Amino acid sequence: MKVLYVTTGDAPDGARVLSDLVGLGPSLEVVTVIGAAGALEAVRTNPGVRALFVAASVPQKEALALISGLRRDRSPVAIVSIIDEAEANKLAAELRESQAFERALRDRDREELASVTRALREEQERRHVLEITLTQEENHAKAEVSRLREDVAKAADRLHQIAHNTLLLQRRLELELAERVAERDRLTENTLTGHAVFTPEGRLLRCSGTFATLLGYENADAAVAAGGTGAFPGTPDHAEVVRRLDKGQPVERVTSTLRRADGRSVRVMTSAVTLADAEAHGGRREIERLFVDLSGQAAAEKELLLARRLESAGRLAAEMAPQIEAADPERASALVRQLLTFSRQQAKPAGYLSLNDAIQRLEPAVRQIAGGAIELTLDLGSIEPVAAGEEDIEQLVLDVVSAASACLPLGGRLTIGTSFETDSSFVLNTTFAATAAGYGVLPCVTSASLIRHAAKCGGTLRTSGEAGRTSTLHVNLPC
Repeated sequence: MKVLYVTTGDAPDGARVLSDLVGLGPSLEVVTVIGAAGALEAVRTNPGVRALFVAASVPQKEALALISGLRRDRSPVAIVSIIDEAEANKLAAELRESQAFERALRDRDREELASVTRALREEQERRHVLEITLTQEENHAKAEVSRLREDVAKAADRLHQIAHNTLLLQRRLELELAERVAERDRLTENTLTGHAVFTPEGRLLRCSGTFATLLGYENADAAVAAGGTGAFPGTPDHAEVVRRLDKGQPVERVTSTLRRADGRSVRVMTSAVTLADAEAHGGRREIERLFVDLSGQAAAEKELLLARRLESAGRLAAEMAPQIEAADPERASALVRQLLTFSRQQAKPAGYLSLNDAIQRLEPAVRQIAGGAIELTLDLGSIEPVAAGEEDIEQLVLDVVSAASACLPLGGRLTIGTSFETDSSFVLNTTFAATAAGYGVLPCVTSASLIRHAAKCGGTLRTSGEAGRTSTLHVNLPC
């Protein structure tokens, strides 16, 4: 900045006079001019002049002329009148204070500007982060909407498929139900197949005439009346059938044993289902069962067994032929009589007989086999007749008692018991068991004779017991 110091010829140099004003800045340039006319000329020729300092030595008239000339020229130059050196010092102090204040203001403005700049920068950063977050949320929302639309579309497809499958399943069930009804009607009309409907508790609600005849009743009404309001006595397997149905296990073409009105057993093949139309019967659950008579098959098995026995008798005769030819007449006659006796025994057909009656008839012989050191007890239960020959069953009883008595070398207690049980196919079997109990009991040993006689009666053997305390021999016989 350029300033003019207007003075008279004998005044000191302007740079020295204004030395206290150097604090205004390094750009301050002081030019000394003489008189008002020189000042006006310097202002006109130097556009950079911003201020005129008029010394106290300049006459007032000349100073006024300078002011008038500046106004006339409309010059923006400021005029500062300095009366004396003290006034100059005062002006310099004011200028320095004003400059310091301006610097303070500028510093404050710079700090505020920096603070505002930082705040603006932070706001811009937050805005940028917010924009990124909003963009991410928008993209996520778009992806979620797209996924939901896909899920809805897939769910709609699945529902459509389920509805289609349900319709197909319903049609198939209707066809199966119609086929089952037709099959049931066909089997009901067949005289070899019996049909009956029971409650889960075993009460007979209704049946076909074939079923009634199969179990020895005059007609279906007589069979229903025989059961009354309780369980029907002819189906001891019904509880096991219901148990399997409750577990969801199928009961189809299972061999079972029924009881006729006269107490005899009859072998059948049975199937059972739970009726689906329970609501039609007041909400009452019903069990429908079909029965196929297997008596013809049982008769065929008996004939086969008889044929096998006759075959064994023939083989025995062929084996004894050389002995008969070589023996003397008296010995040959005895061998022939033995062969005839064996043949008659083997050819004798097996019938239904009571195992309990056979044991009671043999009780004296059984006690004699057991001996005096063994306490014999009979525990005979309610059992079905067994299909075996009388001589075969008696020999089987004696072999079982003999084998069980051999388990008691020091004496003890021998219990002969009978019971019946149902196997996995609902077939009733009679169990004949001999249990030896006492000190030093030995395990049961099955002899060849015992195995042979059990097989002739159609039975199977098994043993059980507690080492040193009990030993039991079991024989399962078909009813």
